[in-house]
Amino acid sequence: MIAFLFPSVVLCIYCRFRAGVILCNIGLPTSRKCLWLSLEYASHNLISQDDSNLTPVLVLTHALALYDKPALRILFWSPTVEMISYVVTGANRGIGFGFIQTLSADPNNVVFALTRNKATSVNLLNLESKQKNVHVLQADITNVPALRAVAKAVENVTGGTLNVLINNGAYLETTRAEYTLEMYDGKEDILDEDFNNFFKVNTLGVIKTINIFLPLLRKASHTALAKVITISSAAGDMEFNKKANIDFFVPYAVSKAAVNMAMAKYATRFKDENLLFLSLSPGFVNTMTDQPQEVQDELYGNYAKLFAEAYPEWSGTPLTPEQSVAAVLDTVSKLTVKDSGKFMSHNGDNETWI
Repeated sequence: MIAFLFPSVVLCIYCRFRAGVILCNIGLPTSRKCLWLSLEYASHNLISQDDSNLTPVLVLTHALALYDKPALRILFWSPTVEMISYVVTGANRGIGFGFIQTLSADPNNVVFALTRNKATSVNLLNLESKQKNVHVLQADITNVPALRAVAKAVENVTGGTLNVLINNGAYLETTRAEYTLEMYDGKEDILDEDFNNFFKVNTLGVIKTINIFLPLLRKASHTALAKVITISSAAGDMEFNKKANIDFFVPYAVSKAAVNMAMAKYATRFKDENLLFLSLSPGFVNTMTDQPQEVQDELYGNYAKLFAEAYPEWSGTPLTPEQSVAAVLDTVSKLTVKDSGKFMSHNGDNETWI
């Protein structure tokens, strides 16, 4: 631990060994002897409790309880705790919220939840009030100034690094989901609108997000594999579309295929660095579990029929967000830099998409 006290210059070096704690001071002014004694007392008091989890933070906490100075600023570093940082976009509901719930359950993680409207993200705000390792931040992934502000906020918390970026935010509009490509003939204005809307978020929004967080990821990669995981869709896989006979929902599918290629391009560009770029389908997930059953049946029923024909061994039941997140995180935990640029399912292959 290194602590700087203003206006006096005091350097406290914290060294932790099995046998105990050594506290050394250099150039300690007489006026700060009381603080030094507080630090010394706190450390010895903690040692006497045989606390195997002793950290500089604990020493400082006990010391400051004895020496309370509002103007005192202490900067400390705790080498005994390795925090892993995550940024998750589209974190307000469904799979995104599932990521936040699961990741924040580990106290060694610090999780940044990005949402388009913080004020209406009630579930996230409730979780943030209970989990001190959750930070809810507002940004639309198409809004570059907002993304830069969020990246700065993350940098201030982590010291300039980011271990994992999960691109979950996406655009999904079902108004013309049944349209096949030839149905746009004579409706070119609608064709442009649909493709622009999907590409703006699902492809360009992801690229903008990655570019803005890339400096933090590259810095983190100096000590450990940094990961960029883009939640894509089996809709972006050509073989899956043919096997499941899906000729509709075209703009969404094409935007996902495009982002898969973007991830492969990032992987190629940074192939010599300790960075992993991956597109990953979360499976066939029911993200509308809070809606009436008839709404769920209407949205997922047609897909379920097609999938059942293509995959007769499938149970016919969509995954819950919790099941999907568990599978995705298990797959991601097994990846190495050699997997960079791949597009795979939640099961870690390119076959079992549902």
